[in-house]
Amino acid sequence: MVDVLHLPLHDAARLLRPAARLGAAAGRGAVSGGERRRRDPVFPVAGAGVELGDLSVVYPLARSSPLFLFVLAVVFLGEEVSLWGVLGILMVVLGVYMIHLKGLSAGELLKPLKSLRGRASQFALLTALCTSIYSLVDKLGVTTVAPLAYAFWLDVFVVAFLTPAVLWRRGWAVVAAEGKGNALQVVVSGFLMRFGYVLVLAAMALAQVSYILSVRQLSVVIGVALGVGLLGERYGGVRLLGSITIFIGVVILGAAA
Repeated sequence: MVDVLHLPLHDAARLLRPAARLGAAAGRGAVSGGERRRRDPVFPVAGAGVELGDLSVVYPLARSSPLFLFVLAVVFLGEEVSLWGVLGILMVVLGVYMIHLKGLSAGELLKPLKSLRGRASQFALLTALCTSIYSLVDKLGVTTVAPLAYAFWLDVFVVAFLTPAVLWRRGWAVVAAEGKGNALQVVVSGFLMRFGYVLVLAAMALAQVSYILSVRQLSVVIGVALGVGLLGERYGGVRLLGSITIFIGVVILGAAA
């Protein structure tokens, strides 16, 4: 059942041009593959930002979603976040902000902020806002129904809306060929994606959503490590410092929760 359920999602992630370009960035640790395939309304916006601007400028802004979510969760959900929790969130956001910078000079640190008038940076901030909003909706969902039921019905509606779009754009032959040529990848990635998502929803049901989204930024560190190990990328001092900052922030959030 998993391959039938996620074949359209996998096909869309490969075929839609903005998503494909964003996927190339994701291979270097920009975003996690599961999140990219799951949030179909979001990644075309992020892809537009990557197309229009440099990754070192767009990425730090696009991953600032924990800050947006922190404000939204306090205002709309009435979540109580301790001072340690705020510190942990800020540490994570700072680490993510740093991890794709080209250096730590004042010019490089301020470069993403100075580019806010550009379309690329505006798309990046819109991506962060969209990520915060859907995370807020996820939190509301798991406070109403069980995480597994919420994930199931979300998949039902996503597939119902996305499948016709993919078939209209590329036709059934392309979808069938994708399933035939990459059946194993579809099944494995689909299972891991859904299993990971249910774990995230279960965590959201137990703790503040602003904490959970911040902890999920560990995927950035894992992505960078995979880039070094599998793609032979240089880790660099900036990435190392950013990764350490994220890890410290996550430890603080664990203590705060």
